[in-house]
Amino acid sequence: MAMESLSALLDETLPLNRKERFYTGTVLPGIVCAQLPELARLTALMGWPSVDVRDDPQDCGLVFFTEYGIAESAYGPARARFEGLSTARDTPDVVFLVTRPEPVLFALEAKMFDRPGGGALRKQLDQQLDLLLPLAQRLASWLGVDAVPVVHRALLPPEQMTLHLEPHQAISWSELRDAYAGIAPPYWLAMLDEALNRYVDLVTRALPNDDARLSGQAIVSDFQGGSLPYNFMGRHRGLHGPAMREDITTGTWVSTMYQVAVSDPNNPNWFPIADFVQRVADGQERASTAPAPRANGPRFEDAREDLLDALNAAHWQGMRLLGEGSVLETIKNATDAQLDGIPEGDLRDLAALYRATTAQAIAARAASSDIWSAVRASQSEEPR
Repeated sequence: MAMESLSALLDETLPLNRKERFYTGTVLPGIVCAQLPELARLTALMGWPSVDVRDDPQDCGLVFFTEYGIAESAYGPARARFEGLSTARDTPDVVFLVTRPEPVLFALEAKMFDRPGGGALRKQLDQQLDLLLPLAQRLASWLGVDAVPVVHRALLPPEQMTLHLEPHQAISWSELRDAYAGIAPPYWLAMLDEALNRYVDLVTRALPNDDARLSGQAIVSDFQGGSLPYNFMGRHRGLHGPAMREDITTGTWVSTMYQVAVSDPNNPNWFPIADFVQRVADGQERASTAPAPRANGPRFEDAREDLLDALNAAHWQGMRLLGEGSVLETIKNATDAQLDGIPEGDLRDLAALYRATTAQAIAARAASSDIWSAVRASQSEEPR
């Protein structure tokens, strides 16, 4: 028996297309552009219901593009109009301009089976907005108006609407389907339904843990001010790992960008932000009560030079015995600042220790050479 239904055909013949471009470049236009005056249903979902679009190309008041790239489109006669505008490839999936009753630039970044984290999606939207706003200013000059508003949204499956975006920054494919039920061609609505119904089986499995990335200073300030919407943050090997320990000790936590999330990713690298804020406060308190480093006088400088000379000698012998990359290479590369505040007597004791160890290493190497010389001599005297 021949299969005729779309669902059966997808199950038994060509499987459903998982490419994002199919949904932004084929399915979406098939739904929202079948009857152009009904485009207002989409703009209403995006928060701008008042548009006047017509089918007549001589009086349409619309330019509608999918997969639009300024870099590719600013070509030939159009190049001069785009002079000075960014041609970065961060253009949203769908861009359309409506001119009635007033000019408005609409943009959609759509996802279907690709599943980014909230932070990654928000960054993508921000980059797109950096491209759209200057374009809107140029459109205003071309159209002879003071300004062209930009209405910019993400279009997501219902399962991704929990991504932590700004309020009203996203609409769902389900909302779009419901808005065009009985209006759009049934075939394209059915194709969208098939994608939504098969989402769990076809979605990309990897999901980033983070909802955003913030500097340590922003995390602490917003947390203390009660305006931080996130509860957890991540750092390699967690709050008590070496990376975070170095951040706190050196003070680089202020500018370091950390992953943050609303919900606990259940990952050992993640921890409550409240614990991070407390650890920062503990580190600052210890720093404020620590004794001031002692001044470096002439006797200290002599002791430091003595230690550095001993280090150089030990390093040279270490290179002969241990080769490149030995621990002595790391010790030798210590900066003078790392020696500041160490008591003079300790520096001299370290110098004496390095010199004694170096002398022992030289003696051991000499003894080893004597032994091997004796062995080679005895081997050469053996009868052949």
